[in-house]
Amino acid sequence: MATSNEGSEDDLSGGCYPIHIKDILNNQYQITRKLGDGGSSTVWLALDIKFRRHVAVKIIVASKADRAADEIAMYEHLCQSVPSAYSVYVTELLDSFQLQRPDGIYHCLVLEAMGPDVDDMLEYHPSLVSAASTHYPIWMVKSILKQVLQSLAFLHKHGIVHGDVQPGNVLFSVPSFPNCATEELEQFANDSKDISPSVPKVDDNTDENHVAEARSLGEYVSLEPGFTVKLADIGSAFLMNNPPKKAYTPLDLRSPELILKNQLDEKLDIWSFGCLFFEIMTGKALFSPPLVGAEAEHRDNEHLWQMHDRLGFFSRDMVLGEMKHISGGDDVPSAMSLESKFNSLKPMDCSETEASRITNLMRRILQYDPTKRPTASEILGDVWFAGE
Repeated sequence: MATSNEGSEDDLSGGCYPIHIKDILNNQYQITRKLGDGGSSTVWLALDIKFRRHVAVKIIVASKADRAADEIAMYEHLCQSVPSAYSVYVTELLDSFQLQRPDGIYHCLVLEAMGPDVDDMLEYHPSLVSAASTHYPIWMVKSILKQVLQSLAFLHKHGIVHGDVQPGNVLFSVPSFPNCATEELEQFANDSKDISPSVPKVDDNTDENHVAEARSLGEYVSLEPGFTVKLADIGSAFLMNNPPKKAYTPLDLRSPELILKNQLDEKLDIWSFGCLFFEIMTGKALFSPPLVGAEAEHRDNEHLWQMHDRLGFFSRDMVLGEMKHISGGDDVPSAMSLESKFNSLKPMDCSETEASRITNLMRRILQYDPTKRPTASEILGDVWFAGE
């Protein structure tokens, strides 16, 4: 059978590892289909020949070896602290190994196979979205957010900050997946896209001119009450007692302390959760700093001004301290408060009373001073989550 080769503009020195459908990695994992890709890795569905189960193999680009080491270290910390409990909240690490090529060493993490993230899932279940709405019904939003909070509470309890809480790292579980036949899951060569002719081959054996399209497992996810989601990708995580100087949070989910280069702790996750809360409820980002083509200072400037517009004035200490260099300009966006933006985008099944409860909770979460933000456990105790 013809196979599909993984090759693209990233397949240069230190880039993506070249993969063919039906390749066997580490004498154990037979590649079945491509699940997804990102800036630092590709993820493949594979049949674990030894244990006769399907798994996800995350192959991290050679140039990001340090990121792989960090992720494995976080998993080791979890396994040593709570070996039987962490997989309820975070995608489970089953194995790890390395692949070596002339251009570098590729670290591979074998994880439990998961479905799409909360953004992509709607493509597989369009019936969830009514003509007058853009996102999940409220009962599903509440369940997703509650499970994210439980995951954060668990990580924080054990001294870990996730560092990259975003829609792309909230994945649906696939409860019926183990019963699927391998043939049903297999990806074929014609399920691919062309590569630019200017892209150099990785080696003489990579003679295909296409790259496998990502195909998630959305069709195998059940969204009945009782569905589960987990946090994925702890490659940006860090220990509370050893915070980094910066974090790899998506630009629009950055907290004030991250922009202002202040010390980081678990309240970084709480701010990101507040932004995630808004985005999952409405289908739109709360903040939208320029992502491309803007200098860092201008981007940060505009992001802070958007915070001011949505949430109100910064404290006097912040204005006279870290923010004294920030100034507005002609391109400062027109003011729209958190409440105004939410009410203009809220789901059709969200009443005015519930909208008020939700925005009050968002304001409680999105406080500029990280010490004033509630913990994940405290948010779970809010009437909107606890009053079911």
